[in-house]
Amino acid sequence: MGCKTIPEQLAVALGKSTVNNSDTFPVVTNDTLYRVTIGDLSTSLGLTGAITGLNAGGATPVLTGVSPSYSIRGVVGEQGISTSVNPSGSITLSGQFNNAGNTNDGAELIKNRTAAVIEFRRLFAGRGISITQESDKIIIDNSEVSLSNNTRIISSLSDFPTPVAGVITLQDNINYFLTADISTSNRFVLGTNTVVSAADSFNTTLTYTGTSDMFTFSNGLAGIKEIAINCANGTFLNTAAVATGNLLLRWILLYQVKNLGSLNSPATGIYNVFIQSHTGQGFTVGAVANRRLNIDSFTVQSTTNATSIFADLGTATFTSLNIANVNIASSVAGQKFLKGAASGANLVAGVIGFISHNTITGGMIGLDTVTVNDAGWDFQNNNKISNTRPVALTYLSSSAATAISTVNTPVVVNGSFTAVEASLFTTNVNGRITYNGVRQHNSDITASITFKSASGTHDFTFYTAKNGVVISGSGVMQEVTATTTANVSLIWDLPLNTNDYVEIWVENNDNSNNVTIDNIVYRIK
Repeated sequence: MGCKTIPEQLAVALGKSTVNNSDTFPVVTNDTLYRVTIGDLSTSLGLTGAITGLNAGGATPVLTGVSPSYSIRGVVGEQGISTSVNPSGSITLSGQFNNAGNTNDGAELIKNRTAAVIEFRRLFAGRGISITQESDKIIIDNSEVSLSNNTRIISSLSDFPTPVAGVITLQDNINYFLTADISTSNRFVLGTNTVVSAADSFNTTLTYTGTSDMFTFSNGLAGIKEIAINCANGTFLNTAAVATGNLLLRWILLYQVKNLGSLNSPATGIYNVFIQSHTGQGFTVGAVANRRLNIDSFTVQSTTNATSIFADLGTATFTSLNIANVNIASSVAGQKFLKGAASGANLVAGVIGFISHNTITGGMIGLDTVTVNDAGWDFQNNNKISNTRPVALTYLSSSAATAISTVNTPVVVNGSFTAVEASLFTTNVNGRITYNGVRQHNSDITASITFKSASGTHDFTFYTAKNGVVISGSGVMQEVTATTTANVSLIWDLPLNTNDYVEIWVENNDNSNNVTIDNIVYRIK
C-alpha cells in the first residue's frame, strides 16, 4: 500500500466523529509544518474541564442531556412573569403587576409598578379597626364600635337627610353616628327614638353656625351622647311641651354655647356634660306639669351673661327632680343657680326636690324665690346654699294661767307664743308646732318650762303630745308652791310625718288647782 496524500488524509479525518487529546492536526508557521495535539490546543484555549448542571436547593437545572451532549433549556414566562431578549442580547425577566380598576376605585396596593423594587403599601388600622398578623393570615376587625342595623355612618354633611328650608329632619329609630367633624348652618329635628352620637366626645365635633335652635325635639325617646358640640351663636336644645317624649343627654362636650335651651319633655336626663364657654341663658322649663328632671355631673368652665340662671323652673311641676354635682367654675355677679316658684309650688304633693353637692365659684348666687325652708325641697352640701334643716323654735312671750278642771287629766298649756325660727315647720300663737316636710322626720323635741302653782303646793306633770294625744312616757313631774317657781325639762324623740303637730300638756296630780306658766322655750330639730 502506498502513502496517502494529504487530501486523502483529510478525507479520512473529516470522517471521524470523535477526537482524543493525543490526536494531532497540522499547523504551518513561516512555511514550516508542525503537528499540534488536541490536548495542547485545548490547554492553550482554556477549554479544559467539563460542563455540569448545579441542582442544589432544589433548583431547576438549565442544562439537560448527558455529557458531552448537553442542551440549554429555554426560559418561558408564566403567571405575571414575561421574558424577552434585550438589545444587548441578554434575557430579561419582567414582573407583570398591576392595580386592578382605575384611580377612582380606591387606594392602590402597589406603590410603583415600574420601580426596580416593587413595594406594596402596608395596611394601617384606622379608628375603630384593628389589624393583626396570625401565621399566614392578616385579620382586619372592628375593634371599637359595634354598629347595629339601624345605625347610619355620618362622615360628611351629605350623609344626613337632605335639608329642607334649613332644617334637617332626622329619621325615627336611627342612630346617626358621626365619624368626622361636621359643620352646618342647618338645624336638626330629632325624631322618635333618634340618637346623635359619636365614638368619643373629644374627637368628633358637630358644629352649628346658625342662631336658632340647634336641636328640636317633641316625641318619643331621643338622645345626644358621646359627642362634642359647637353652638356659639344659637340655642343648644328646644324641647316641646308634649305629653310623651323623653330625652337623654350623656357624655357631651360643649365647646361653645350661647343658650342651653328648654327642658319641657316629660322626662329629661342629663349626665356628664362639660361646657367650656357659656355666653347666654341656662336651662328653662315652661308652664308644664308632671315633669321628671335629673341633672348629674355637669361642669361649666365659664359663664359670662350677668342675667343667666342655670336652671329656671318657672311654674312647672315635677314628680321627680334631682340636680347634683354641678360645678360652675367661673361665674359673674347677677347670675343665679336655681329659680322656681315660691313655697315649694314646683313639686307635686309628696315629692322631694333634691339639690345636692353643687359647687359655684364666682359671683353667682344660689337661689331665687325658692328657699331652703320651702316644703318639699332638700338642699344638702351646696357651697352657696344652706342645708335644709328642719327646725322650729318658739317661746312663751307672756305668763299665763292654765285652767285645770279635773285631777290627773292633762290639758294643753295656755299662753301666747312667739316663733324665733321655723324651717319645714309652722308655729301658732298657742304653742302648736306643725311639721310641713314631705318625708318622715325623726324629731328631737326639747322644752324648758318655768312654772308655779296658782294656789297651794301641788305636783304637776308636763307631757309632750302628738296630734292631741299625750305621750305618757314623756311626762316629767315636779312639786311646786304658789310662791316659788320650779323648772322642768322635757326631752323626747318622735317620728313626724307631713301635718303632724306637737304641743305641751300639763296635769295636776293632786287636785284641780290651776298652774301658772312663767316661761317656756320649745324647740324641735
